[in-house]
Amino acid sequence: GGGGSGSDGGGGDDGDNHDGDGDDEQLLAPGECEMCARVMPLTRHHLRPKATHARLLKRHGSQFTRQFLLSDCADICRPCHSAVHRAYDNDTLADEYHSVELLLQSDTIQRWVKYASKQRTYTKADSMAKGVHYAR
Repeated sequence: GGGGSGSDGGGGDDGDNHDGDGDDEQLLAPGECEMCARVMPLTRHHLRPKATHARLLKRHGSQFTRQFLLSDCADICRPCHSAVHRAYDNDTLADEYHSVELLLQSDTIQRWVKYASKQRTYTKADSMAKGVHYAR
């Protein structure tokens, strides 16, 4: 598990992290994205973003433990992960879209998934060979 400073993006090239998720990005082995169902390298999306954990623990401490919040994740591809954080701010994700099922009920996310599921898949090796970088 990645502790770290929060700016550690796994690729070593991103101090900016402008999708705002604040996740210590771990690029996981390729697998099926829980959102678009493409087989691609996966990232771990905290269903309640880490930036909201202090607030959630203060307000709903009887409901959540820090361990639960840290482990309550979905394994999704980088393009879907970026789309989720473009669509909604951290508080909205934590309060309204804290499961893959809830995310998939969002019109914005449904449109994204419909588009994404038709795009070709790629592996980290493909992208490194072509000099393609994951959108951040």
